Amino acid sequence: GRDNLNFSEWGRYTQSDVDGLLKRMCREVNGGAMPLSSYTPLHPGSKPSAEDVMTLCAWTDAERARIATP
Repeated sequence: GRDNLNFSEWGRYTQSDVDGLLKRMCREVNGGAMPLSSYTPLHPGSKPSAEDVMTLCAWTDAERARIATP
C-alpha cells in the first residue's frame, strides 16, 4: 500500500500526483475495491457504509478543488 500512497510523504507529491491520488481514493472506495476483500473477514467493521463513501468522495472533491485554486 505505501508504495502507491504514503501519507508520510504527502508533502513531497506534486499537485498533479495529489489530484490523481485523490481521484483514485474515491474511485476505489466507491467501486468496492477498498478495503481489500482479504482484509474485511479479519476486520468485520471495516467496510464503509454508503454514507462513509459519500463523505470520503466529498472530501476528495473539496481537496482537489482547494489545491487547484492558485
